[in-house]
Amino acid sequence: MQRIEVNLAIIGGGPAGLAAAISAYEAGIKNIIIIERDEQLGGLLYQCIHNGFGLQYFKKDLSGPEYAWNFLEKLHELDIEVYLETMVTDITPDKEITAVNSEKGAIVIDAKSIVLAMGCRERTRGAINIPGSRPAGVFTAGTAQRFINVEGYFPGEEVVILGSGDIGMIMARRLTLEGAKVKAVVEILPYIGGLIRNENQCLKDFNIPTYLKHTVTKIHGNERIEKVTIAELDEKMQPISGTERDIKCDTLLLSVGLIPENEVSKKANVELSDIGGPIVDENMQTNIPGVFAAGNVVHVHDLVDYVTLGGEKAGKCASEYVKNELASSKRKIKVSAGENIRYVVPQYISEGEDVSLYLRVTKPANNVELKINEDVWEKHYDEVKPSEMIKIDLNKKVINNLKDEFIVDCMINEEEVNEVSKDNKDIRTIICLSCPLGCKIDVTLDKEGEIEKIEGNTCPKGEDYARQEMFSPERVLTATVRTSDLDQPLLPVRTNDAVPKEKIKECMKKLSKVVVDEPLDIGDVVLANILDTGVDVVTSLKFPFHGNI
Repeated sequence: MQRIEVNLAIIGGGPAGLAAAISAYEAGIKNIIIIERDEQLGGLLYQCIHNGFGLQYFKKDLSGPEYAWNFLEKLHELDIEVYLETMVTDITPDKEITAVNSEKGAIVIDAKSIVLAMGCRERTRGAINIPGSRPAGVFTAGTAQRFINVEGYFPGEEVVILGSGDIGMIMARRLTLEGAKVKAVVEILPYIGGLIRNENQCLKDFNIPTYLKHTVTKIHGNERIEKVTIAELDEKMQPISGTERDIKCDTLLLSVGLIPENEVSKKANVELSDIGGPIVDENMQTNIPGVFAAGNVVHVHDLVDYVTLGGEKAGKCASEYVKNELASSKRKIKVSAGENIRYVVPQYISEGEDVSLYLRVTKPANNVELKINEDVWEKHYDEVKPSEMIKIDLNKKVINNLKDEFIVDCMINEEEVNEVSKDNKDIRTIICLSCPLGCKIDVTLDKEGEIEKIEGNTCPKGEDYARQEMFSPERVLTATVRTSDLDQPLLPVRTNDAVPKEKIKECMKKLSKVVVDEPLDIGDVVLANILDTGVDVVTSLKFPFHGNI
C-alpha cells in the first residue's frame, strides 16, 4: 500500500476544488494533490453546454466547458498533482485519507489540511417514492443532460419533467431544440423552483406547459414508460381526488433537488447542518481543525461563480493553516436562520473580519426587509425567491458590535410594493436575461407603439436589453455538432453573439448537418455567418479533447 504526505489534499476536481487548489498554491504552499473520482477534471461543467456561466466572476457570458477551461489552463501552469479515477473511501479526524484507483491500488494520504469539494448529487426516483411500474425511460435530469450533450444519446421523443429546478428547465429547452416534444413540466410547489431567467428563456420561450401544485402520482409501462398520471395537490401536499390526468410519454426526467455529497465527511466526524453540508466558519473551516469545505458540498449554489469564490476562500485559508497563519483566537459569533430564512452560511464568523453571508428564504415574497437582530443591519428587497441565493456583505464594524449569536430574519411587510400605474397605458413587463439578477423591467409604450419609458432595470444593459426584446428579441444559441471521433462524438458549440429568436430552430437544423473532422481550439469558427445573421458558430471546447489539457 502506497503512503504519501501532502500539505493539502483536495477531494473533488470540480469548480470548487480547482479554485481551492489554485488559490492555495498562489497563497504560498506547494505539495498539493487533487483527488477526483471521474476521468477528467471540471466536474459537471462539460455537460453544461448552455451559457450564463462567469457573469459574476469573469464578467463574461461563458458556457460550462469554457468556464472550466479557464481553470484547467491555469492549473496546467502550476506544480499540482492530480489523481484521476480515484475514489476516497475514508477520512479520519487526523486527516488521514484512504483512496483507491486501478493504477496505484490502495493509497493512504497523510494531509496537513484537507478541502472537501465533492459537490452534490441528484435525488432519484427512490428518494421521492413515485408509485407504479419500473420501466426504462426514467432518468434524472443530469443523467439525460450527459446523454444528449456528451454521449450522443437521445433520451426520448415525448418527455415529461417532474420538478422545475434549473437543470430541469434547461433540459426542457435543450430537448425541444433537438426535436423532442416536452409535454409538461410538473412542479409540487405553487411557484417555479429555478431562476426566473431560466423560466423565461427555457419554458416561456418555447410555450412549454407548466403545472404548478401538481405531481406525478403513478408511472405506467412495462419495458418502456408509456404514460404518467399527474394530479393537483392540496395544502398538505396530498393529491386531490378527481384531478388526475394521464400524459402519454416515453421519458420522465426528474429534477427534484440536489443533495450535498457528504458520506466521507461523516467518517471524519465533520459536523453537518440541517441542509446536509458541513457547518463552517468564515474561513470555510469545519469543526475539525485543518479540514475545510467549499462549493455545493456545503450548500447548493445557484451560480458556479459563487462556488468558485468559496473554493478560493477555502484554499487560501487551508494554506494559512498549513503555515500556522490562520487566526484562531478571535471571538466566534454564531449565525442562525430566523423567520422566513431556510439557512445561512457560514454558521460561525469571527469579529474583526469583513464577511459575506449566503442565504436562502423559505418562500417567495415581495417587499421584504432582511434584518440582523432587528436593528443591527437591514436591507430592503422588492422580491426574494428560494431559488435565488442572497449574498450579504457585512463589514467588521457591524460584526464587532454583535453578541455571541445573531439571527438573520426576512420580514415581510404587510403593505404591497407600489405597482406601476397602468391607467390608459400600454405597459409590458419583461425579464432581463443579460445577467443572473433577472430584473423585471416595465416598458411603457405610447399610442404609436414607440417606447415612452423604461423602468425597473438596475444597469444600462437592462435598458438596452428591454429595447431589443420589445421589437426583435434575440438569444445566444448553444448546441452540439457531430464529430468524426468515436471517443468524442459531440462537440459543444455556441453562437458568438445573439441571433433572432425566431431563427433558433432553423439554426439548429443547419447545425445538425455539420460534422467536425479536424482539430479545433476554443473559439474557432465551425459555421460562419449562420443564416446570414452576421453571427458565427464557434467551439466552446477543444477538439479533440480526451480528458484534461
